[in-house]
Amino acid sequence: MLGRSLCKYLAKVNFDVVVHGFQNEADIMIDLLDSLAVHEALDRIQPDVIINLVCLSDVDRNEKDQNLAYQLNVKTIENIVSWVKLRAAKTNLIQISTDHVYDSEGINKEHNVVFRNVYAATKYCAERVALDANAAVLRTNFFGKSEIEHRLSFSDWIEVQLEEKLPVKLFGDVYFSPLSLETLVKMIAHVIKNFKSGIYNLGSRDGLSKAEFAHTLAKYSGKNRLVSTEISVDDIGFSAVRPKGMLMDVSKFEKTFDISLPTLDAEIKTHLEGEKDNL
Repeated sequence: MLGRSLCKYLAKVNFDVVVHGFQNEADIMIDLLDSLAVHEALDRIQPDVIINLVCLSDVDRNEKDQNLAYQLNVKTIENIVSWVKLRAAKTNLIQISTDHVYDSEGINKEHNVVFRNVYAATKYCAERVALDANAAVLRTNFFGKSEIEHRLSFSDWIEVQLEEKLPVKLFGDVYFSPLSLETLVKMIAHVIKNFKSGIYNLGSRDGLSKAEFAHTLAKYSGKNRLVSTEISVDDIGFSAVRPKGMLMDVSKFEKTFDISLPTLDAEIKTHLEGEKDNL
């Protein structure tokens, strides 16, 4: 979902983008679990920058199939890193990670790691692998208009409920600091241009509960009133335990890359304005 929007934006701002795919048509189509295929493809392309977005994003499936979680979340980046290290630091690596590695009260700095599920643990392992090649690791969460027909983002789902006037159940005890896709792709481009290795929280400057986020989106959209019931994430029988406290302190990113990140309230407005512009 992020990859589609990111590739479009990077091409728009004049990066020479080569897209990898496995099941979907792309510029190169290889199995990233095949180290030889990875090395041969990267030898041909000789990229200045690699952005790795590959992961098993279904949190419950990670729990049910831990071998697949390792293969997609860790083994893929191991193969990429082995090639980058052979290049003697001529290629910058950006690893896209997740706010699921947090679950604490208050705002989390980069060292406040807590694992609640296999997804978080394997994504953290992937970070450690990427750092072995002096990567920039971006822990993030996002919302916005999905360009993949069969996949909805959280904000897409809320807007569908608004349009259809359907009652919804919302988590009042899950807090996060996402960015809009519109802002996130720009921030990744900023990292490419001003590359510095390390681990960085990349989100909004504050955050909301998922219930508060939904009601704020509904309010600014001006479409309909959101009819909802507030529940706990513990009330749902997920296979994997979900973290609740994923608010991120983004000051390290702001200081390192000399940029100010927006509030979540402002990001919701940015998203809705972008939707209006695309009508």
